[in-house]
Amino acid sequence: MEKERLFELIRKEEILLFAGAGFSMYAGYPSGKDLSKTMHANLTPSQQNEIQLTSDLLQVTEDIYNIKNSNKNYLIEVLKKEFQKEPSSIKTHQLLAKIPQIKTVITNFAEAVKNDLPDKQIFKEMGAGNVNVNELFEQLISAFNI
Repeated sequence: MEKERLFELIRKEEILLFAGAGFSMYAGYPSGKDLSKTMHANLTPSQQNEIQLTSDLLQVTEDIYNIKNSNKNYLIEVLKKEFQKEPSSIKTHQLLAKIPQIKTVITNFAEAVKNDLPDKQIFKEMGAGNVNVNELFEQLISAFNI
């Protein structure tokens, strides 16, 4: 019964999919936990001792930012290295793109993910601390006539 209701909503174009960082994992990009590990592993041994490695990406990036004297270049370089590489697979993204009735908002950094979805869909990059929820919803309402 629930599946039929979902299909009905899709046919009526009443579905808005928010695809976060986890969606990029299908393309071979890291999870937040793995990204935390990568950021920590690329620090010098003395910097690694200063920062507790956790799966909390926001905390790890904040700690790195602080020990780097408020310089975010290190973080930017790690993100570029991880998210500008070619995806290992785009199958899931291509399948999603075949359903024209589903509108999608991408909330991560993977350029390849955005490139594989149709132009008619809206993409909003959001980094930690940069999200204005009211602005986002105003854009969605305007773009999708919600």
